[in-house]
This record gives sequence, C-alpha cells and structure tokens, in this order.
Amino acid sequence: MDLSTIRSLLFVPATKLDKLDVIKASGADLIIIDLEDSVAPDQKDDMRQAVTQFFEKRSSDDETLIGVRINSVRLIDGLVDFLSIIDTEVLPDAIMLPKVTSPEELDIVGDWMEDLNVMIPLIPIIETLQVWDMLEHVMAHELVPCAVFGGIDLAAELGCERSWEPLYVYRSEMLRAARSAGKGCIDMPWFDLNDEDGLKSETVRMRAMGYDGRAAIHPKQVAIIHDCFKPGEAEIADAKEMIKAFESAQTGVATFKGKVVEKPVLLQALKLIDRMERY
Repeated sequence: MDLSTIRSLLFVPATKLDKLDVIKASGADLIIIDLEDSVAPDQKDDMRQAVTQFFEKRSSDDETLIGVRINSVRLIDGLVDFLSIIDTEVLPDAIMLPKVTSPEELDIVGDWMEDLNVMIPLIPIIETLQVWDMLEHVMAHELVPCAVFGGIDLAAELGCERSWEPLYVYRSEMLRAARSAGKGCIDMPWFDLNDEDGLKSETVRMRAMGYDGRAAIHPKQVAIIHDCFKPGEAEIADAKEMIKAFESAQTGVATFKGKVVEKPVLLQALKLIDRMERY
C-alpha cells in the first residue's frame, strides 16, 4: 500500500508485542511499534531488544505493514533505536520520527540509511512549535510519504486545550503543506477509548477537511476510523454520475442536479472514486 494514502495508523507499545497477532486482526493499514513515549526509560534497552528480535523473526511473507516509532534522533536513544532496527534481516516498513524540529533531522537519518545501503520511508510527527516555520520543507522531503499531526505535544507547547477549535489552524496549515508536496496527512489519535461517538464525530470532520486518515491507540478504534473514511453509496453514485455528465458535455463545464460542475469539482469526484477503489 502507498503510505501516502493510509486511512489508519495503529500505535502499539513495544511492551505489547506478544499481542501483535490479535492487533493485526484490527485491519489497520499501518501498525507502528512504539519505542518512544509508551516505554519507560528503564525499559528501553529491553524493549529495543524485543523489537529487534521481532523483526529478525518476522516472515518476509507478512503483508501487514509494520513500522517503528523511534525516539528523537536528537537524543542518543534515537540513534540506538535506529541502529538496532536497521540491522535486522527483515526491515520495518516505515520509521516514525517524533518531535521533528527541522528537515535536517530527516537528512541525517537519510544519510545514515545511505551509509548502510538501505532506504525506508520516514514518517515525521508534526508536534513541535519549531517545525512549523519549515513545515513545507519537511513535507517535501523525498523520504516522507506522509506525516502525522501531533496535537498532544503541540497543545502542551501552546498552552491550549487539545480540542478541535484551538488546533484547527495548525491542522489546516499542515494539510496545506502536505498537499503542496503531494503527501499524505494523518491526524492525531482520539484518546478517550470510551467515547466512540466523539471519535466518529471528529473523524468525520477531519475527513471533510481533507485528511487522509487517523492514528489510533486501540484496535477497536480502527473499524470506526475506516467506516468514517469510507465513501457512502450515495456519494459514490453522485460522483460517478457527475463524471459522466462532465465527460458527456465535452465543454469543460457541465451541470449535475442543478449545480455547475467544473474541473475542480470533477477532480474531487475522481478522488472520491479512487478512495472507494482503495478501500
């Protein structure tokens, strides 16, 4: 699967690798094994070894996309994480980089991989205030297929609530930068596991905003996220008829159900059909 089009990204603490078979059953487009925030400092060495062993034993026939969130590459833990997972027979499908502050961090990891003659996609988490001034350069980086909006850390730095309204402008700016670079855009997880209605409501809003998918912190959230991003039957039918109307007009403009259909509207319909086919 193209990592720029994933709907769901499921975080799994490295401490729960024994449950990975059950977690795979969620159907998440990408599973990210976490070596950062979910691992206590005194556990990092053990969990790093456990993740390394997992990839050493992983079957090359495993079609599930599985990546690793390492610690910040500005820290020694990040370097040690990287060296441990890059020296396995079966490599991760992606490396997630937290707390990115500049595109130079991506260049550093790229240089490391070039020296080792490997190349793995990098997924930055956009969660520091420093990164926003260079966001376009981060999103345009050749190793980046998509990025994740890190609203929790960002809200902490801003001193604001992590609800929709205070973070809307940052979500919007990240989406603009992603689309300018032709990259995917994944939103932050919903952290209240007992509030499925809240998850549905906000995910529908971010889909309407233009986001490609959402991160999850529990397997049960994946199906809800997928359902929210799946085009409805009425939407699909209208998109198909709109495309037919535009093609039949052969004038660059058409009408459908009393509304004018021009090329930008046509492109939206084509994207919806593409999403349907992928899902």
